[in-house]
Amino acid sequence: MDQKLHLIYFSPTGTTRKIIEAIAKGLTQQQIVRYDLTHTAAITPRQLHDGVTIIGIPVYAGRVPEICLERIAGFTATNLPVILVALYGNREYEDTL
Repeated sequence: MDQKLHLIYFSPTGTTRKIIEAIAKGLTQQQIVRYDLTHTAAITPRQLHDGVTIIGIPVYAGRVPEICLERIAGFTATNLPVILVALYGNREYEDTL
């Protein structure tokens, strides 16, 4: 059975997108649906129904950018496995996850 692989990411420099794309290659889902939250001012609320979700976010000063949290708030799902990916540089990721 082909399942969807939902990639939800906020990636101003492109690094977060590249990392979750690499993770996606290791999974067996056939249909990939991308939700790029980087340059979208308004996200239509979405209910994810099937498959697996990878959420990728950058970490700045130990926190998730507020705009990223606002844009991701429109997504909901029930009983859907999720992989959380937090990318950070030379500082702690603190309570990001």
